[in-house]
Amino acid sequence: MFKALEELRAQVCRPGPRPEVDPQEIQKIKETCVAVLPAGGEGSRLRTLLGSDAMNKAALKVGDESLIRRTVRMYRDAGIGRFVALIYHAGASVVEDLGDGKALGVEVRYSEDPGRPVGRGGAILNAIQTGLLPEGATLIVHNPDDQIVRYPGRFVDDILAGHLQGCRGGAIATVVAVGETPYTYTGLKLEEGRVRTIASYPPIPIPTHIGVSLLAPETFPYFRRMFDLSQRMDFEGVMFPKLVEEDRLYSVLIPTECWIAVNDPKGAKRFTEAIS
Repeated sequence: MFKALEELRAQVCRPGPRPEVDPQEIQKIKETCVAVLPAGGEGSRLRTLLGSDAMNKAALKVGDESLIRRTVRMYRDAGIGRFVALIYHAGASVVEDLGDGKALGVEVRYSEDPGRPVGRGGAILNAIQTGLLPEGATLIVHNPDDQIVRYPGRFVDDILAGHLQGCRGGAIATVVAVGETPYTYTGLKLEEGRVRTIASYPPIPIPTHIGVSLLAPETFPYFRRMFDLSQRMDFEGVMFPKLVEEDRLYSVLIPTECWIAVNDPKGAKRFTEAIS
């Protein structure tokens, strides 16, 4: 079974070359960059931890701070000072948590879905139309429940360097991914009904998008053309396939163990252990 998995890895996971980007280029893009924090979902799988429908999952406190506050702090410490939170369900809990950002030394602004949930794609379009996301800005879209832990280096600088390298080759968007997908069940190899190999939670070597995306200003026309505010649409499922078709989507891989999806109690427990 494991030989077959390694053969699969060779077929589907061939990372690009290590980025060679001048640190001044990274610093320059930070000056116009906006970190976009989607925080409109209900988080039904975390309801037992949230305790109330009045709390957004991004405002869930794990350890000493909420998921969204920890995400803001990570980008702040890397030199990014402008944030836009995309809110809808229980958005007041996010506003109460972050305020205007001054307590964290940053600027936080809010874009609320227009009366109905419109998905991440619609929410970004809405923020573009209202001017909260300015023309010419590079966007780092980071779902707060996708947490980065124990990263061996500078996460923000590394993903920006990878994005800049992809843009040099004609890409206009970058997905941050891990090289394998955690399989949450016991994996088996069967032969004529007999179990020949058994492994608990084997990693499946299929690259997985971790909920962090970098969008160049050239993506703004795609949002205007491909999205509207009458329906719920996520940019990953609508825009990214088009960019793949046009060969304009790049990727940056990070170590699998550095990503924890805090979208259910098991993920919250893993995250708590990782930061303890």
